[in-house]
Amino acid sequence: MGVCVAACGGGSGADARGRVADYVHRANAIERQYGSQFKAANTAYVAFAKGKLGSRAAVVRLTAAQHAIVEARRRLAGIQPPSQAAMLRTRLLRYLDMNAAFARQTTWLARYQRRSPAVLGPLNAANARLRTRLQNATTAEQAAAMGDFAAALGRALRGMGALTVPAILRPAHEAQVRRLQRTRSLALRLRSALLAQDAQDVAHLLLRFRSSAASTTSRAESVRAIDAYNRRFHKLTRAYADVRREQVRLDRSLG
Repeated sequence: MGVCVAACGGGSGADARGRVADYVHRANAIERQYGSQFKAANTAYVAFAKGKLGSRAAVVRLTAAQHAIVEARRRLAGIQPPSQAAMLRTRLLRYLDMNAAFARQTTWLARYQRRSPAVLGPLNAANARLRTRLQNATTAEQAAAMGDFAAALGRALRGMGALTVPAILRPAHEAQVRRLQRTRSLALRLRSALLAQDAQDVAHLLLRFRSSAASTTSRAESVRAIDAYNRRFHKLTRAYADVRREQVRLDRSLG
């Protein structure tokens, strides 16, 4: 966020330069006060882009950074600039708004990455139990196994519903929820067909169930999420570039 506008002397323009320089000085003081939190946020952005974000410590750092950015924005908004620096103020506030929103999304990303394995992890054990229970089992035992597996899927769906989903992961999250819902529906239908001893329906549903149970979040979906995140990060970078360009324009206009 660092702001620097050179002030040079001379005539009535010196008064304008002095007022602008005072505004910039106060803005810089705010930036310096929250500099470590801004740095922590930038570090976290890079970490996620490299697939290395998601620890509890990352969530703590990001939450603190988010609060600091919001507070810095509030304080900057309280400083009234001279008319010459009005556009600089507008671009600074826009940059901070985008930074706060990006920090919030990244916080949600870190929380999602940390919590989602606890939600979906038990399904691996449930799958293993299902395969074991279906072997050399009676029809009634197979139906019971399908019912228990459907219950495990129901718990996973409730857990997925409790997660706060960042915007860039929403398509992948919703696709995963649909797969779980489809698999649960098939498990319940298989249970009913087994209890009804409808061999034809069982054979048909079993083929669909095996295909559905084997599907997981695709690599392509993960790549798309990373790409979407990087695009938002580049927008943030461009917003900062807008601030810098306005600084240069303002400096030249007062030179």
